[in-house]
Amino acid sequence: MKLVDLVLIAICSLLLVVAVALELSPVAVRVCLGLAFVLFFPGYSLVAALFPRRSDLNSVERLALSFALSLALVPLVGLLLNFSPWRVSLWPVLICVGLVIAACTFAAAVQRLVLPPGEAFLADIRLGFGPLRPGRVLFATSALIVASLLALAAAVYLEFSAGRQDEEFTEFYLLGSGGKLEDYPRSVSAGEEASVVIGLTNREGRSATYRIDSATDDASATLLSLSLADGERKEFSLGIRLTKPGERQRMDFLLFKDGDAAPYRSLRMFVDVTGPSEPAATVVDPTTAPPETRSPADEAPAVFIKVLDDVSGDGQIRQAVP
Repeated sequence: MKLVDLVLIAICSLLLVVAVALELSPVAVRVCLGLAFVLFFPGYSLVAALFPRRSDLNSVERLALSFALSLALVPLVGLLLNFSPWRVSLWPVLICVGLVIAACTFAAAVQRLVLPPGEAFLADIRLGFGPLRPGRVLFATSALIVASLLALAAAVYLEFSAGRQDEEFTEFYLLGSGGKLEDYPRSVSAGEEASVVIGLTNREGRSATYRIDSATDDASATLLSLSLADGERKEFSLGIRLTKPGERQRMDFLLFKDGDAAPYRSLRMFVDVTGPSEPAATVVDPTTAPPETRSPADEAPAVFIKVLDDVSGDGQIRQAVP
């Protein structure tokens, strides 16, 4: 039987998909199938497709290449997934590795069947079956591959249609002035304005209202309030000016959702401020103080934060700090 090894790989791959999708027990069976699926099946099927003749390689060379190519293929699949929208997780890896195995297995099966009798590689696996016609074997192998792909498709549908209900959250992040995870203001001179980008993405599965506050050791104030639809993202450029010298001055950004009293998310940043101190001690809003009561300290607050720009597009913002 020319394709007994390829048929076994297709059956075991299908059994693994079903076992993972249905969370079947015992776990040891899934672990064994999973190890073979990752460490052996991809390389073996690729070797079978590249070297279909008996004279190409001996059994020891085929086994060695099977493990070596598996160790090369699976990390490559993971690397490609890391730069894709699906990222590296169970089902994307299972799907992509399964597709590699299915494509290589089908190519190997076709090449073996078209080779003259006696030239194709024949695995020494005896299952007690009688002789089968090549057409029937090809049909059975193709059916198993199609069944595996259908099982993968069903698992993907179940994962992305019903498995997202528990993953409700809001992304809240802080970026440098260039909109990247770098170039944060670490050290500034007193009175010098620095900028950061603060952003949030609604993944709650519904619309939500948010309020972002800033808090320091001396005072706190509301920066902005806004509403986001499900899946909507907003990023805002903030201008920060500190006038009181000191090392590791703490600055917190607090996210409140749907009017809750407790913060839903929080971010923290430390800044070293160098240079002479300006006469200031608190965060104030000059527009709310009567003209006759303003003092030099009020005109030069110790921490000054303002929303410079909505860098992700137009949006309704209520700015509470000038």
